[in-house]
Amino acid sequence: MLTFRTRNRGEDGYPDPERIGINRASTFTGFCRNHDRETFRPIETIPFEGTKEQVFLLGFRALCSEVYARVLQEKMNAITLHHAQRLGNEEVIEAIEAYDAGAQQGRAKTMEDKARYDDALRSGNLNGISGLVIRLAGTQSISATGTTGPEYDFDGQLLQDMMAPLDYLQFSLIKADSGPTAVFTWVTPNEPTTALLGSLRRLDNGQIPHAIVRYAFEHFENIYFSPVWWDSMSEAARQRLRVRALSGLPTLDRGADCLRDDGFRLVDWTVTRVSEV
Repeated sequence: MLTFRTRNRGEDGYPDPERIGINRASTFTGFCRNHDRETFRPIETIPFEGTKEQVFLLGFRALCSEVYARVLQEKMNAITLHHAQRLGNEEVIEAIEAYDAGAQQGRAKTMEDKARYDDALRSGNLNGISGLVIRLAGTQSISATGTTGPEYDFDGQLLQDMMAPLDYLQFSLIKADSGPTAVFTWVTPNEPTTALLGSLRRLDNGQIPHAIVRYAFEHFENIYFSPVWWDSMSEAARQRLRVRALSGLPTLDRGADCLRDDGFRLVDWTVTRVSEV
């Protein structure tokens, strides 16, 4: 499998794919083995059928991964800030403090959503969690998972102010028996997500698979893809995905057109079914 690591950059400053073992690509270590096995049994041992429970658990795991990453990032920021303060580097101190202010705001909303997921998990009442499942036929060339606050939709419309508390969306691109499957999960109500997915569903079925790939590479660091698939694309298509891998960093403005059709046809997928849960 291949993935992008933003630290592994080519001479032009954009990340190059890095080969990674399949176990490293598929393992999230935020749970102990027993809790992981018992909690996620319905998506690990049962074929994916798009049930409410399975969609919820995919979203829950994506959100837990985000929480785990935020905690690690905060620890790293604290260490960096400590060293900057010792050295009296005011520029670095100001940058970290500004970043942390936004990160704390984001973490608060993420933890609020996690509390909703936790309550649903304990009670079994999943009414406050919604999902959209897009089943595809074709080669499973890409897998991804993560949490993001939708900024622009597929028409280029602004969905929410990124400087304000965000509404978040969980996403998983998984391999099911029927083929690649995109699963969107969110806590309701969530107007930005409703608008984002509305713009996706308005696309022709022939456009949707490529829109999903754009969305995945644009928004998620936790993405893995086949070397065969990567090598099969044109250099221009590969370069566009390398640019997307850095999109959204503080030094790079994502831009309203980030999810618009860029003309690249990236996968051999066809839509077979779209269902709400």
